[in-house]
Amino acid sequence: MGLGIYILDLRGDAMNSFTDDESDSIRGVCESAPEDSLRHGVNRYGETLFNSIQLNRLVAELKALPEGEQSPVVQKVVEGANQAIYRTGYIRFIGD
Repeated sequence: MGLGIYILDLRGDAMNSFTDDESDSIRGVCESAPEDSLRHGVNRYGETLFNSIQLNRLVAELKALPEGEQSPVVQKVVEGANQAIYRTGYIRFIGD
């Protein structure tokens, strides 16, 4: 099982959730990220929470990925992050 991704509103209630794809695309782009990037901080086994301010940077990092790494689930994270930003919410990544 891959990462679980939860799009949360300001109160922390889930607005949407999904899991990484069979190729573990999100986990892969996070683990291969430079150490000073936000996505490098996503914990493969634990819980990682980004607030709406941090999500602006995460969206920029994901949009800057090479086209070959912009899988459908990466795009889904970008869309979810934009939804959370709009609602002053969060994204929670939960590893397995």
